[in-house]
Amino acid sequence: MGVRHRIPADVLLLVIVAIWSCNFSVNRYGATHGFDPIAYAALRYLLAGVIFGAIALRLEGSIRPRREDLFVLGAFAILGTFVNQIAFFTAIHLATASTVALAFGALPAFVGLIGIAQRVERPTVRHWLATIVSFGGVALVAIGGSTELSGQLGGVLMALLAVITFALYTISLARLSANYSPYRLSAMISLGASIPLLAAGSHGFATMDWGAVTGLAWGSLAYSTTIGFVISNILWITAIDTGGPNRASLYVNLQVFGGAAVGVLLLGESLSTLQIIGGVVIAAGILLTMKRFRLPRGPVTE
Repeated sequence: MGVRHRIPADVLLLVIVAIWSCNFSVNRYGATHGFDPIAYAALRYLLAGVIFGAIALRLEGSIRPRREDLFVLGAFAILGTFVNQIAFFTAIHLATASTVALAFGALPAFVGLIGIAQRVERPTVRHWLATIVSFGGVALVAIGGSTELSGQLGGVLMALLAVITFALYTISLARLSANYSPYRLSAMISLGASIPLLAAGSHGFATMDWGAVTGLAWGSLAYSTTIGFVISNILWITAIDTGGPNRASLYVNLQVFGGAAVGVLLLGESLSTLQIIGGVVIAAGILLTMKRFRLPRGPVTE
């Protein structure tokens, strides 16, 4: 288990941001080129669960959870993951991408509040300041990337639900990672969440035209399952265990800027000055959480 702590949490989180920045575009392509969106999500979780389960069985001989952890696994990890997927796909259908991105800018605040309620990690004043700065950066990226920042009320509420459930998922990982390896924990959560997702996507499985699924869409599913899910989830659990959920949640906001940058590289999109400034502001928020960065001792004046 000592290997998990050899790589600094910040390095792991930067790798995760790079993977997730690409993963958003990959998943969007796969879910819009033949696949039913919920069926696509269900397949990802099922395939990832099988991979995680095989690794865990090979290394540890079991994927059974401890009895005292069943409530956290069921109520927060598995249920939170299932609701998160439904809420997220509904949100991007009803609201603009900028609106959803702006909602996710509140993730560090929700992680901090839930962490206090569950006594997992108490955020410092530095973290709350970093949360405010990071949210401002997300707002700049969201506004700079779209002339329209709106969405139906249902879409906004679904986006907030997706944020809250992801915060619950992050906190539950922090509570469980001390007792399980990343492989075993990921296997339990992925396989557990795939059951309700398969049920929710059953209509999509039955009605979608499998012949219309393009080769690139299958490739998107393969990439998002292996690299975007399996590898990144192992790194995410390790980073939370090493650096804590509060710091990890701030890095998620950097994904908003990373996604825009990937759009420039892969899709030929443009990156506005406001988005670049937003990326710098998000990075400044992360910098505030680092121990080597000292806040001024005197009062801050404008």
